[in-house]
Amino acid sequence: MIIGTYDASFAEFLKDIFREIKHLRILRLFAESWEHLPHNFSKLVHLRYLKIKSYGCSMSLLDPICRFYHLQCLDLKECNGISDLPRKGLNQLVNLRHFLANKELHSKIADVGQLKFLQELRRFEVKESENFRLRQLGKLSEFGGSLSVYNLEKVRTMEEGEEAELRFKRHLRKLKLVWDKQRAIKDPILEKGVLEGLEPHYNLRELHIKNHAGGEHPRWLCDNSFNMLDTIILQDVAWSTLLPFINIPNLKKLKLESMHNLESWDRVYRGSRFDNLEELIISDCTKLTALPLSKLKSLKYLEIKNCEELRID
Repeated sequence: MIIGTYDASFAEFLKDIFREIKHLRILRLFAESWEHLPHNFSKLVHLRYLKIKSYGCSMSLLDPICRFYHLQCLDLKECNGISDLPRKGLNQLVNLRHFLANKELHSKIADVGQLKFLQELRRFEVKESENFRLRQLGKLSEFGGSLSVYNLEKVRTMEEGEEAELRFKRHLRKLKLVWDKQRAIKDPILEKGVLEGLEPHYNLRELHIKNHAGGEHPRWLCDNSFNMLDTIILQDVAWSTLLPFINIPNLKKLKLESMHNLESWDRVYRGSRFDNLEELIISDCTKLTALPLSKLKSLKYLEIKNCEELRID
């Protein structure tokens, strides 16, 4: 164990020592270029934990990482200046459990399904390539934490949504589902079917849906099983009713933005249970006419913007 400030000069000092090290398990490294790497860096195949700190290194600096097949944690949070992943791809790190990096790097992992032990994927972008289809998510059996899925307009069939197998990911806590607002074609029937297939596990705590053109809510949201769900955010969603909220007794935060088909809160509220709702944010819901504020007994925070027709009872 060496304690002290680790910088480029310190890395130079350690180069000779690293010549003899072959079975290192943990390494925190400062590196701006190849010159700052240990001489045998590419041979440290027994690493379990690797953190690289840099203020502007090139992508090629990371190429040797793809050989570290035993690596369980890769920390690039302080590795500035890297906008892409190694050419060989991180999917070769079949034992990787934690990838600590910005969302953009998360979204660039091709064939992420090969990382079967990965526990969190902060951003996944659906693409035409098979390396980025939803079925890649279905292979992540240990997946948990938070997940954001973008470009869902590129999903070609209703069945493809089911291939993500979100309903089996019992450790998933936050889920964000996003369609491109500027997409040329909106198919309400297909988008409704895709959302049905993206049913999450009932342990989910936060659900965020954005730019969904399907005219109805998914059936699974009416299931009584979502007792852990406490936050729902709907942005530019074409639903005309919030009927599924009847079955979400522990809902504490509700945000409705640009829901232009939503007309009456009275229809929404009838039979619903909002006993625990503490935070309510409503903006740009141009057809919403009434809000029975007196019935929201636990409300602590209320924000309303650009709802010209809305009156509060």
